[in-house]
Amino acid sequence: MNGGSERKDKVGLQIFLSYAHVESRFADLIEEIVTRDFIGLVRVFVASDGGVIAGQKWLDVVKDALAQSHLHVVLCSPESITRQWISFETGAAYLRGIRIIPLCHSGLAPKQLPVPLSELQGIQLCDRNRAGGPSGFERFYQGIADVLGSGVPRADFEEYEERLFGLEQTYATERGWLAEGRVEETGVEVIPHPKILCISSQQFTKQGFGDQIDTVLKAFPTSVEHYRALDLPTLKQVIFNEKDQDGLAYVVHVAAYVCPRSGDVYFSDVDFGSGEPMSLPVEKITADALAQLLSKVNTRLVVITGADSPALTIALLSVCHVVAAREMVSPAMIATWVAEFYEMLPRHPLSEALEFALKASRAPMRFYAKQEKAVDVRVALKGEAAST
Repeated sequence: MNGGSERKDKVGLQIFLSYAHVESRFADLIEEIVTRDFIGLVRVFVASDGGVIAGQKWLDVVKDALAQSHLHVVLCSPESITRQWISFETGAAYLRGIRIIPLCHSGLAPKQLPVPLSELQGIQLCDRNRAGGPSGFERFYQGIADVLGSGVPRADFEEYEERLFGLEQTYATERGWLAEGRVEETGVEVIPHPKILCISSQQFTKQGFGDQIDTVLKAFPTSVEHYRALDLPTLKQVIFNEKDQDGLAYVVHVAAYVCPRSGDVYFSDVDFGSGEPMSLPVEKITADALAQLLSKVNTRLVVITGADSPALTIALLSVCHVVAAREMVSPAMIATWVAEFYEMLPRHPLSEALEFALKASRAPMRFYAKQEKAVDVRVALKGEAAST
């Protein structure tokens, strides 16, 4: 795969960028600097911005972008290389015969790439132990220039390394917070007389998630109070109308578009290809604001089936347990998971419901346990009173 044979004319070059949805900030960095430094001659198509909505429409968008791209770039981390969607995209690029560049980050080195990525010339984007020679970003730019048929533009590659290093640190911290929890029957936490709240959007109900919400609501006895919020005013009304908030217990289901970077939950229609709102004004709620609202009604469990967003999960973990998707899944798969999970949940422990739904659907849903509030520690020296 010789990049020189793929030189482009004045029309420019399109890069297809494969990455894990939870690593969107890394993709943002690559798109930003490449588009700017190559003065608009290079367009970067970010491939996996559709969250868990991997339906036919999104597949068609990806197919068209793959067919029009001249260079395929894969953001490789210990997590992303396990994603089947990335393997699918990269395999399509390989069959087309275009150049593929694996960019390694977040602790993964090129020598650790699995087959067949290991057979390609991988690049370590941020290597602080590098002894001279071009940086990873400079080598990446050379690869783009080879395909474009241009020189390497001037750029502050050291600044790019610093920015990437900061992203890697943030990402590592988030992954630490999102260590998967375990649920066991011993010490089962009982949610007495829960109320069920489904948060979604008009757009998602049209995408088939309305049936999913109906499944959730019908799984519980009619004696259980049910609420459906398809816009922000309704959500606030449900929360603020509760008189005795201390005595409540909520199970909340979220089936709406969630920004992978900020964790914002959108009620407005969103372009699944770009993640941008399709109209103004934008109706959404931030992750922190949603967590604060749900804390007012003693929420015990939130299930997120609309997107893979660490930011939203982390914000909610200060309030309750969270079950969330870990990667892109099809609407059919998530619908199966929802049906099996909620059929079991009212009559069985969470551990059994999760295990059965996973076996029945193979959907990559994961459980995250509520994080305890931070506590301080004081050391009492000998002869000193232990009390403060």
